[in-house]
Parts: sequence; structure tokens; C-alpha cells
Amino acid sequence: MAQARRVSADQFDFDAAPCFRKTATIPVVNVVFAEGGEEIITLQPDDGGKFIESKNIAGPGDAIVTRSPGDSYIPKKFVNNFEIDPNNPAEYRSKNFGRAILQTEPVVIAAPWGEDQTIMAGGVIFESHAGAEPEIYGNQAASFEADYAREAADGSLMPLTAAFATQLAWAMEKGERAHVADIHARLKFAIERAEGMPGQNRKVPLGELRALLRTAAAACR
Repeated sequence: MAQARRVSADQFDFDAAPCFRKTATIPVVNVVFAEGGEEIITLQPDDGGKFIESKNIAGPGDAIVTRSPGDSYIPKKFVNNFEIDPNNPAEYRSKNFGRAILQTEPVVIAAPWGEDQTIMAGGVIFESHAGAEPEIYGNQAASFEADYAREAADGSLMPLTAAFATQLAWAMEKGERAHVADIHARLKFAIERAEGMPGQNRKVPLGELRALLRTAAAACR
């Protein structure tokens, strides 16, 4: 794993960053409320398996969300940021939204809850606007792409799990220059990674990625 560079929240300018909204839900059965003092270990996938992103000590009343055995996390201000979905009482839905900046190298950032986060290349630094004051922290690529959608000024959403071509067409149709620039940056990053792997392991052919990159670059002008 490459050496992670330490960054601080005040290094980032989110004014021109695109908006994202969390659309993932959490099963109610996966949430327990802490007595206090529990050690919470958060794991994230890596090319070689999984690594420890952070360790945290739960305070009394903190929500602990378990994703898999040995992998849990404490969502910040759970009661403020999540609510029972009125359409499905077996799930919590998120109220979180904000702006994100792609990271093309590993970084370490001090999270608002007092622990360091190691964010791998491809993840983001996120400015959350769910609370009364913005909070800045990291999200890994896999969890961010699974949990968040792009949000346009008109409120329409585009899942990050959609193909690059679909995302780019949506951003261009909506006139969302910030999203186009973000997709351009993600395409460059994807091409750099794809060039270093065997062809059979590439999710999208290099030629297709390069053609999309040219389209995105033209739309950014």
C-alpha cells in the first residue's frame, strides 16, 4: 500500500465541487446503541483484501452499525442524520448530502469524531451538510460509490454505480459542469489504473474510457 499523505480539512475548497446525496439505507436489525466503551473497528476493501480504516471508542448512546462480522462503524450524529423510512419501517434512510472531491492518492485526515481516517486512492474527501454546521471527512471509493448519487441543481439524482457513459450523458444534459469535471477526473484515474492491469481484468475497455475522456474534456471547456 502506498504511503498515505496527511491532509487537513482546511486544504480543500468545496465551492466548485459537485453535490452528492446519500441514498443507501441501513437495516434496523444492523443497528445497536452503545452502552459506552466498545471498541469499533472499521474495515475497507483493498487490492490485497481488507485494511483497517479506523478504530473508534463508542460513547453511551452511539449508534453502532455492523456491516459484516468484525466490521462496524459509528455514523456521526446518527439520530440527526438517519430516520426510519416511513415507506419501509425495517430500514433507516439517510438525510446526508454534501460536496465531494476525488483523491487520486492515499491520504490521512483527522475525522470530526477524533480519529484518523486512511482514505485510499479513488476515495473522496466529503463536506457533509446534514447538520447545522458542515463537517469534513473521508469516504472510501467502494462505499461512496455504493451509497451516494450525483445530485443536480433540479434535485434529480444519478447513481454512482451507473456506467461512466450514463453519468456523463446525464451531467451534460443537466448542464452540470462540476459533475462533468468530476467525471473527467474519475475517467483519468480509471485509465491510469486500467493501464497497469491485464486486459481481462478491466471492467471497461481502455478505448471506451479514452473516448469518454475526450468527450468530458470537450464539455469542460
